[in-house]
Amino acid sequence: MNKRKIIFIFPILMMILIFYMSDMPGAQSSSISDFVLIRKLAHIGEYSLLYILLFLSLFFNKIKSKSLILFLPLAISILYSISDEIHQSFVIGRNGTPIDVCIDSIGIFLALFLMLLFYHLYKKKFS
Repeated sequence: MNKRKIIFIFPILMMILIFYMSDMPGAQSSSISDFVLIRKLAHIGEYSLLYILLFLSLFFNKIKSKSLILFLPLAISILYSISDEIHQSFVIGRNGTPIDVCIDSIGIFLALFLMLLFYHLYKKKFS
């Protein structure tokens, strides 16, 4: 298997982890952290990481289009966040909310900004 294609395993694993955490019933999910702030920061962190892993998968596969490298992970991450909230609405004791999609999106846009900086610094250094 091509080494460049193996890197796509990492965002897939992150998606599986997010799905697993979202599939926990409400009581079990709350037992991990009773603090709402910690849970919301976890949303920001996990979706930042998802965006970064998707970005790096495209970047290290030498995709030439800067727009594709930056915005395809954005679209995938936001759509996954929406699907995750829909999924949670079917889990006992959980509910999916548009607010959580907004919180996830904060993490996604923070990661987009960081990867934009990375892209420019990397390209400048190795051009």
